[in-house]
Amino acid sequence: SELTNFDVTGLPADATLASGASLELTIAPKSGLDRTSAKTYSDTLTVTATGGISPVSKTVALKFDVADKETVTFTGFENKTVTYGESYNMETAVPSAEGITPVYEYKDSAGNVVAKPTAAGTYTVTVRVPDTNADYAGEATATLTINRKELTITGIAVGDKVYDGTVNAMDKVSGGTLNGVVNGEAVGFNITSADFNSKDVNTARTVAIVAALTGNADVLANYTLTQPAAVAARITPKPVTLTVTAEDKVYDGTVNAVVQ
Repeated sequence: SELTNFDVTGLPADATLASGASLELTIAPKSGLDRTSAKTYSDTLTVTATGGISPVSKTVALKFDVADKETVTFTGFENKTVTYGESYNMETAVPSAEGITPVYEYKDSAGNVVAKPTAAGTYTVTVRVPDTNADYAGEATATLTINRKELTITGIAVGDKVYDGTVNAMDKVSGGTLNGVVNGEAVGFNITSADFNSKDVNTARTVAIVAALTGNADVLANYTLTQPAAVAARITPKPVTLTVTAEDKVYDGTVNAVVQ
């Protein structure tokens, strides 16, 4: 009868064997047996020869042990730090055993499995032997850090203003170019404040600029902004108009006059 866990080949098609002839059978574990964990498969093979004075039987106990898988280590797989927008390759691990194609898994800081990441953040990358490999097991982890990209603003100009008792220079600010945005992403900026270093004419020399990025929050999470350098500008004196009225007078031989 057919065995449960083993295949037997080599039996004659007509199940007959000439007198004095020998028979060599090949016995192998069936290909469909689960080899992913340690276990033992067994069967009993009985061969009976008939046609003589009395039947002759031979029984063989068969056993197939699935041993624990050999542990594989990896080289060439290390922590990596890049800046948003830069290319990288984490899938460089070399297994210690030949013939293995490792698989990779990326997880975000919350432990969620993600596709190969491009957004700024910290990720855990795991390389492992595929679970379907019957002979080997093993895994290793590394950290992938994608830093936010730093943007700068250049070309801001500030015009002089007439003294008004404040340091505010917002209405005198113009121009400005945002530098470093990746792949033309929709990122802009607004000037949120522009203040002279003093409200007084004699000491006002520079204007401190504060800016903020604008755009989709998910996109902005990949960037930081370096604030613009202070811009040179001055506060000029405010012209003053004096209005007076002189009273008429009777001739007294002098140029003196009474004014109001």
